[in-house]
Amino acid sequence: MMQCEFETLTGIYPDVLLYEAAEHEYNTGDFASKAEFCDCFKADEDGIAQKCRNAANDRWLSEEELIGKLRAENNRLEYENENLRNEIGSLHDRVDELSDEINEIDEIGELPTATLEVAEPEITIQSIRAAMQQAYQDAAHDDCKGDQILHMVWGFDYLLRALGVE
Repeated sequence: MMQCEFETLTGIYPDVLLYEAAEHEYNTGDFASKAEFCDCFKADEDGIAQKCRNAANDRWLSEEELIGKLRAENNRLEYENENLRNEIGSLHDRVDELSDEINEIDEIGELPTATLEVAEPEITIQSIRAAMQQAYQDAAHDDCKGDQILHMVWGFDYLLRALGVE
């Protein structure tokens, strides 16, 4: 039965949920005609109208619950996205710091032998490159950011080659 037929036969103009519940009752019930079903609905015989109203209300509540869950998930994802953007910003800052350190090392040239005998680990282009790649790998915990991080690593390698550092 179409909604316009239901409205014409009952004089009731239901919302979508109530109409779907009434249609379900009509299709699963044992009614001789659409008019018979509509008369039963109007008179609420055997509580059919109440049953349809309850079914429509239950569906509405479940959809409201689902909407609430989806909103909560959306808020969580927005928060996580903001945190990831901040983390990427921090990584960009760290790349800038390390690039500055590379430039300083290139400007200084070879350090005097006395300073190389310090107990601290020797800083080389390779160790800086390894530290940069490790920082990117640590940030790559999110599969969605893997390609972006890989491109950042390639960009860093390109920068090193452009500076003549291998």
